[in-house]
Order: sequence, then C-alpha cells, then structure tokens
Amino acid sequence: MKKQNILVIITGSSGAGKSTVLEELLKDKKLGLMRLVTCTTRDKRTGERNHREYHFLTKEIFKKALDDGKFFEHANVYGNLYGSRIEDVKKTRAGKKPVIMTLDVKGAKKLKKLEKDAKVIFLKVSRKDLRDRLSARGTDLTEVNKRLAVYDKENVFAKVADMVIENHSGELKKTVNQAKKTILDWMLTKTKS
Repeated sequence: MKKQNILVIITGSSGAGKSTVLEELLKDKKLGLMRLVTCTTRDKRTGERNHREYHFLTKEIFKKALDDGKFFEHANVYGNLYGSRIEDVKKTRAGKKPVIMTLDVKGAKKLKKLEKDAKVIFLKVSRKDLRDRLSARGTDLTEVNKRLAVYDKENVFAKVADMVIENHSGELKKTVNQAKKTILDWMLTKTKS
C-alpha cells in the first residue's frame, strides 16, 4: 500500500474560526501544508474565490456527482450541501505535502471513519463568542439561533478529536501557534513511522 501524507481536519461549530485558522496555517512555510478544497452549494462570501476556498457548485451539479458516487463524504448543513470528492482526497493525499482541510462536525465524523489515520483538531469556542462571530458575519438571527441550537451536540465530538484547542476571541495567534505545534508533532511522528 502506498504511503499517504498526513491529513489534518480542522472542525468545530459554525463560527468557531475554522477557515481563519486554516488560512493562517497555510501561510506557514515550515508546515508546507496543502489545502484540500472541498465542494459546496452555498454562495461565495466576500473575498472567496472558486477552487481556492471551495469548489462552488450548483445544487444540480452537486447532486449529480453525489448520485454518481463521486463524494467521499457529504452533509447538508443549514440547507447548503458540502462534500469532499474522492478524486480530490486521493490526489492531494498522494502528493508530497501534508494535507489540511476544514469540515463541519458531521463531515469530520464521516471522514474520520473512512480515513482512520486522519488527525482532527477541534476548535472549541464559547457560546457567547460563537453568537458574536455569527452576528458579525451578517448571519440572520434565525440562522444564528439554529446554529446555537446544535452547539452542544457538535461539542460532544471534541471528546474524540485528536486535539481540542480553545479559540477565544482576540487570541487567534495563540490558537494558531497551538495548532502549528500539534501539526508539527504529528508530522514528526508520521515521519518516524
């Protein structure tokens, strides 16, 4: 069996800071991480580009690929479809760089079952910080309340994550440094095995 690169999944509640932490980690040349770009049917946010943050697909194209068995994992999150295509996972894991991605909690659970050697970082955020972040993002109140309603269920997954990092507002640098140290340790362990 061909040796695969390390796969790191960053997960946590919606608004926990997954994308922000990922972007900071990708800037670190010492880590040399490659982003696994996943698919979504949600609208692009300001500053996002197709094939960089996500492969932005129409619901019709996404559902066709899903029916054709092209997704490794997928989830319906608040009416938007998200998923990782088998070809994208295989291609990036066969490359020379360690692979990193963000997934919601449901997606992380599914992918961890299928890719047992994947490492999961769970970003834990307080309920207050979560509410503030979602509101600052422009998420409407109904949506904020929906996401807060599943907060406790999502946080249960922290118990089985490989690393839990508290991501307090105003402490991004601390969070990123903890994630870097953890990933470097995992990379060192993988090299020795």
